[in-house]
Amino acid sequence: MIMKKENNQNITEEQKQSANQKKEQNQKDTETTNTLENHKEEVESREESGEAEDLQYQGQGEENLEKKIEDLENQNERLEEEKQSYLQQLKRLQADFDNYKKRTAKEWERTSTEKAKELAEDILPILDNFERALNNIDDEKVDPNFYEGVNMIYDQLYEVLTKNGLERIEAEGQEFDPNYHEAVMQVDSEEHESNVVIEEIQPGFLFKDRLLRASVVKVSR
Repeated sequence: MIMKKENNQNITEEQKQSANQKKEQNQKDTETTNTLENHKEEVESREESGEAEDLQYQGQGEENLEKKIEDLENQNERLEEEKQSYLQQLKRLQADFDNYKKRTAKEWERTSTEKAKELAEDILPILDNFERALNNIDDEKVDPNFYEGVNMIYDQLYEVLTKNGLERIEAEGQEFDPNYHEAVMQVDSEEHESNVVIEEIQPGFLFKDRLLRASVVKVSR
């Protein structure tokens, strides 16, 4: 009986030890499981945090891109405004230059016309003397070659003047026009109607359609 009791006690101790070992193993397994779960949660948390950071970075990148696009659009608008401003300035400069050329051309034409007119006025007395000399030459007393030479010089001088704008005013036989004729005498005439130029005493001239000298004439009453 004593032996049996001892055996029973030994079995009980072994069972207790086995139970304790199982309990310890279960605790270790639980701790291991908890550790794995914690590690898994930590990994998942880090992954979620990384995704959030990626999303945040992506959002910042999109914002930066939109800002760059907006900056480029603003810069393009400024450049377009500057271009239009430069074009307007260029157009104004071109218009000013065209006006300057026109004014210069008109001024040059006016000045050259005035100078040519002054020259023609100075030459008119010489032309008058040539004409009087030719009209009063006695063909019988003057060498025909001399007469021809003087007449040729007169024609050349008159041609140069007419090419540059000189024009003789028609007088004899025309109705008297105070704008172009200067009457120094009125005479009775049965051959002409009243107020008609019957004789030109001194020829008158226009220079480029402007009166240079009025014709000195006799007019019928």
